[in-house]
Amino acid sequence: MTGCTCLGQEFDPGNAHNFAAASCDCINTAKREPCNKPILARVPTGLKKDQWTDPHDNVDEAEHLCGWSTYYLQRFLKTSPFSVARYNDGEWIAMELGNQGSGSGTCPGNVDGLPCGSTFTSRLRKTLENKMLVEDTWPANNNAGITELFDKGFIYQSSWDFTRHAGRNEMASHEGWNFKQQFWLNDIIHGLVREQPADLTAWMVVLGDKNRFRVTGVGPEWLGQMAHKIPFDDFVTIKPAMADEQEELQTVDFLEKEIQCRLNQGGPCVGNGAAAQPQSLLSLGTRSNASRARSQVFLLSASMMTNIVIADLYTQAKAAGAFLIDIGSGFDPLINDPRVRRRTGLQAQERYREPKDVEVRRLVHLMHHIREEYDKQHWPLPPTFTESTEDARRLIQSWLQ
Repeated sequence: MTGCTCLGQEFDPGNAHNFAAASCDCINTAKREPCNKPILARVPTGLKKDQWTDPHDNVDEAEHLCGWSTYYLQRFLKTSPFSVARYNDGEWIAMELGNQGSGSGTCPGNVDGLPCGSTFTSRLRKTLENKMLVEDTWPANNNAGITELFDKGFIYQSSWDFTRHAGRNEMASHEGWNFKQQFWLNDIIHGLVREQPADLTAWMVVLGDKNRFRVTGVGPEWLGQMAHKIPFDDFVTIKPAMADEQEELQTVDFLEKEIQCRLNQGGPCVGNGAAAQPQSLLSLGTRSNASRARSQVFLLSASMMTNIVIADLYTQAKAAGAFLIDIGSGFDPLINDPRVRRRTGLQAQERYREPKDVEVRRLVHLMHHIREEYDKQHWPLPPTFTESTEDARRLIQSWLQ
């Protein structure tokens, strides 16, 4: 649980008094904090001292296993389906065009060179007003006190760019868009890959449990080649660049049909997409209980097309108990392929090449937590589960092998 960053009810004491109480439209959490004791700069009325952590208190980087860095792990451990779409600077610029009923040959600031025709930008803009998504996320009128982060089916992740249209916000410099939702400021997938190798690896260990999950990747070819590290069972390949808006919209239609086929069949769609390699460092092994239904997981990396696809398919995915996760370019720092259009460099690889001892110890603690949750359900442990320090170190290092 956490509070709202615009009220300062989160980890950064510098944000405690930045905005008026009526201006809150976003959620932010500390990356690592004690469980059931969120780090709060401003404490909601009625919260006792043993229910929160002062931001100046020391956090044990190895043993404190809550915060945004373990959010994905915790939801997958509990098989609590959700979907997330990411709205960062490129999406907001494109939606501003869509709000005006206009477009451009190329989306400004989009390194993929994605076309920004008026039809596409209008559809992207409408995702912010999608009734089902808004109903299943944190409402804008619930912007004070304590927020439960694990009971929502949809997450609008956003950069601070949303404040240009927040209306009530003193930072707003454009016409207010009357948001009905709160935005989550933590870009979890980018943060995991760049800064949290233990947490990323623990999530992949659980995701690689073939008794529980069936993972389909969506994205350019170089992401599909990560199948020996990300536990893909299946992969749908798209072109890394779109020639024009028509091809872009056709790709949206193609992806929706591919995902719908898998949601309907519960497995691969023969002849569609490009199959991933069957072996993965994080998913070796076969199902030991064929009678238990697996949750479908879709990891999507299709630039701004992802947002439209997720909005269009969310209702069907929710009904199927599936996860639609926008991973964007999150794994790019771990991909050594000259075709990748770099948003960030490869510096993050050093965290994996020689992981710090505290990171290894953290992964071991995360594995203990995984065992506890699996024991409660009497599930067989995932195939790459380990509580050995040396094996944990090698598992982190395997991202670069």
